Amino acid sequence: MRSEAQPKYTSEVVDGRLHIAIPMQRPYLPIPQWVVSFDVLSVVLIPLWLIGSVIVRTIRSKKVPPRADFMIGQEEFSMRLCDRETGVQTSIECPLTSIVEFRKNEFEKGLWVHINNKRKETILKEMDDETIKSLCSTIQSYIESND
Repeated sequence: MRSEAQPKYTSEVVDGRLHIAIPMQRPYLPIPQWVVSFDVLSVVLIPLWLIGSVIVRTIRSKKVPPRADFMIGQEEFSMRLCDRETGVQTSIECPLTSIVEFRKNEFEKGLWVHINNKRKETILKEMDDETIKSLCSTIQSYIESND
């Protein structure tokens, strides 16, 4: 039997803003940093945390957060990232004019993001090059069409 591959990302225009969601790869079992910080005791705590986390997520039907969410409007840009290993979420909101670079990294896998005075790093390193190129072209074509 052939299984359907999980979509790499979804994009849609909502209220005149481009919304791109990149789903989290499964399984999503984040381990908080405080659990890992127990050194030798973490050998026991990590498996207990994983089992407890699976049980709680199953009972509460807790949704898996997206790996990345981008919202691009006429003048604003927002990005929300969720770390796959720790579950820590970070977000950035800035004017669209603050984006200096948003492209495939030339030296390593991932998406190079340079936001003036806020962030300069490679994100989404686990994604393949074709998906990163497609994501960049989707965002760039939307920005160019709204100029």
